[in-house]
Amino acid sequence: MLGDKAASKRSVQNWMCAIKQGDPVVASRNTGRSVDEEKNNERIEKIRVCFEESRHWSLRSISNREEIPLSTVQRIVVHDLKMKKILKKWVPHDLSFSQMEHRVLACRSNLERLSKDKTLLKRTVTIDESWVALYMAPDRNQSRSWLLPGEEPEIQVSQNIHAGKRLLIMAMDYFGICFWQLLPPKTTVTAEVYKQFLDEYIPKWLDGKPFERPILLHDNARPHKATLVTEFLAEKQVPCLFHPPYSYDISPLDFCCFGQLNRRLKGINHQNWDEFEQALETAVNNLNSEGHMNGIQQLPDRWSRVINSKGQYL
Repeated sequence: MLGDKAASKRSVQNWMCAIKQGDPVVASRNTGRSVDEEKNNERIEKIRVCFEESRHWSLRSISNREEIPLSTVQRIVVHDLKMKKILKKWVPHDLSFSQMEHRVLACRSNLERLSKDKTLLKRTVTIDESWVALYMAPDRNQSRSWLLPGEEPEIQVSQNIHAGKRLLIMAMDYFGICFWQLLPPKTTVTAEVYKQFLDEYIPKWLDGKPFERPILLHDNARPHKATLVTEFLAEKQVPCLFHPPYSYDISPLDFCCFGQLNRRLKGINHQNWDEFEQALETAVNNLNSEGHMNGIQQLPDRWSRVINSKGQYL
């Protein structure tokens, strides 16, 4: 009948003992609830007002400001308001309408090509670059905010800081990471560097494959779209899948690889680059063997989701 308002068995036993010992003032004693219903509602309203001002409060800050016990604040936020504190949603760009439309058209085109060529995904190689460092500190710059049930996280545009790092060129096929290269210090990806990378590694990847040429998926970075590279791909008769600008969420290495790879490498203080490369190779092998590097297999579903969301980020 009383549910969670019922007193515990031990409390009832204590009351019975008190009555038998002649203590009649049992009803006035605390029944196990820290505050009555009216006071609890007041506290809920105070905490609700705090979150209307800002979603970035810590529970301790609310407790200090409103003079409410920390455990009570936690109970109200989690159980009464049913809120969760999660990270902001990082996006690379604030998409315009035309950019969202471009994303939809590109995804439709790729799905049409897939419907006509069932081997398309197994012939696809996706290539991208990422910055790495000997010591990659755990992320501490993403702020959390409290959300009500059904609310979406805030958007925060990512910032690129590359000082003192080296560039890693990574390639993924249908089965996982297939080849990669850590560029020398103070070397960036130019059209010439990218062309040499393709010319060296693509023939090795094709060796033993049941097809003659790959399908390339890369983003719209300048080295990828440079005349030197496009002419090289045309000469080798290597077609490319459509990839719209600012679309990390349909770039397999972005949504499937780099985040997981960074988590395996972060927080470790590598003494030199040889040690880092050994750790990188171990991480890549482990991720491949665990089946986590399946980004290309996810592409059809992601293309469909972009179309259904009318070009919004996933």
